Amino acid sequence: MKPIPVGLLVVAGLAVGTARAQVPGMDPGDLGRDPYGRASFVLRKTIFNFDVLFVEIRFGRDTASALAALAASRKPGPELTALIASRAYVAEDAFVEIEFKRDVSLDQFLDGVRQNLERARRANMIDEADFRRISSAMPRWFAFLEDEGIKKGDRIFYRIRPDSLRTVYIDRTGRLRLDQTNPGATPGRPVLGSYFAPGSDFRDGLVNSLLRPR
Repeated sequence: MKPIPVGLLVVAGLAVGTARAQVPGMDPGDLGRDPYGRASFVLRKTIFNFDVLFVEIRFGRDTASALAALAASRKPGPELTALIASRAYVAEDAFVEIEFKRDVSLDQFLDGVRQNLERARRANMIDEADFRRISSAMPRWFAFLEDEGIKKGDRIFYRIRPDSLRTVYIDRTGRLRLDQTNPGATPGRPVLGSYFAPGSDFRDGLVNSLLRPR
């Protein structure tokens, strides 16, 4: 069977809020409360029609306002999708939540991440140095998954700020497996770029959800 295309990561409901509450500082706060401030998508394996993971991205007010202005200026279509994606991936204040809906091996996860990162690199959303750095570092960051892999119900959270990216992994039992902060300029670009790059597994679904503001 072809490897499941799992990309950089996603979330759902009350259980997610409970998981976040276990980790100080990992809460979206006011993010995603404005129109055009929240995007979500369920990645499905289309041949067999089963859910792989659920992703939700919450944006700060500046990004939400910019996305609202873009949506008001054009009709839905490829041009608007490209504009929305180009603005969304440069957000400097965002929160990403992921919930896995099926068991996934570490290799499947890493393959999916690299595929979407490569799409972001080809689109000049990230540079070659970032692509190589993240691709080589991820096996080390997620080494704790090597034996058992990702299980249904495991969650990943990303808190993106202008000068840091915090990554938290909570397994299905509520155990904290990873809490890592990476400093640097625009550190969230690889995460968001992998979602919004042309050809990404997530791009169209996330943009379509933004165009149906809550």
